Amino acid sequence: MIKISVVDDDVLFGKNVTGLIEECAPEPVRTTFFQSGRAFLEQGADTDILFLDISMPDMSGMELALALKEKRKRPVVVFLTGMPEYVYDAFEAEAAGYLLKPVEKDKLKQVLNRVIGRLHETEKEGSLLIKNGGLVHKVAPEDILYVENQGRKLVFHTKEGMFSCYGKMEEYEKRLPAYFFRCHRGYLISLKEVSSYDRISVVLSNGETVLMAKQRYEAFLQAVVDWLK
Repeated sequence: MIKISVVDDDVLFGKNVTGLIEECAPEPVRTTFFQSGRAFLEQGADTDILFLDISMPDMSGMELALALKEKRKRPVVVFLTGMPEYVYDAFEAEAAGYLLKPVEKDKLKQVLNRVIGRLHETEKEGSLLIKNGGLVHKVAPEDILYVENQGRKLVFHTKEGMFSCYGKMEEYEKRLPAYFFRCHRGYLISLKEVSSYDRISVVLSNGETVLMAKQRYEAFLQAVVDWLK
């Protein structure tokens, strides 16, 4: 069963959203409400999806989301906010999307269908077997930050380190999930791991920067929009 948490300092709003989630989810879910980010950190470790208010006293939703980035297993974050300007912070916190307050039922249904669908896709994703020298490394797509083309070799930059193998980038463009994007002929990046970007570069969640090809920028923006929808 999918486990969903809601964190909001407004108890009435938070409990209403929790009830709406149970009503709108495409399958049975288990929901939990927390009134603060600190309460969630203490009690909410076993959570698949986190609906998170951005503006809260003591610990803001953004601070909580950034703290969760350091965890090996972290929930998918969806921001709840009454201020549209905050949605542009979604990449820094690696959020999967946002909902504007007051939450519309149809919008909530769309987000739940998309995010739960992605969770199930992740469960089905097969790990890659990367042969490096005499060793074979098993790498899950969700652990890959980006793939780098170095001549005849590909270097996989992952959360566990770097692994290289002989191969073609085009092959892995087809094999990896839809949230991977070819931003440059030399780089295939995970949109899940993008922290910031401009017309010439992309910064990943580990602080590394890769090049953005000028002719790929518009397609990248569309990929970003599609990912956050």
